Amino acid sequence: MTYYYESPSATTTKHIDEEPLVPSMKVGEWLIILLLTCIPVVNIIMLIIWSLDTKGNPNRRNFAIAVLIFMAAMLVLSGFYIGQITGWFFKFLNLM
Repeated sequence: MTYYYESPSATTTKHIDEEPLVPSMKVGEWLIILLLTCIPVVNIIMLIIWSLDTKGNPNRRNFAIAVLIFMAAMLVLSGFYIGQITGWFFKFLNLM
């Protein structure tokens, strides 16, 4: 689609090629999404479904992708720190 944007300070018209805007999500929809992401196991399943949904709301899709990336990063970091704490614990037991 072709959109034209007219700057208020300039008399020229700029040509913008973008996808049409989608309607913003309502507060109730966000509350349902946040409620579903609080439920263990259901949250991962729903986030995967939403991140793969190409016909749904792109705001929800981007949110799901961002949360999955964040969860993966936290999983890696927590594994690192749990490994460090376990190593310190076994080192402490060997000293005694």
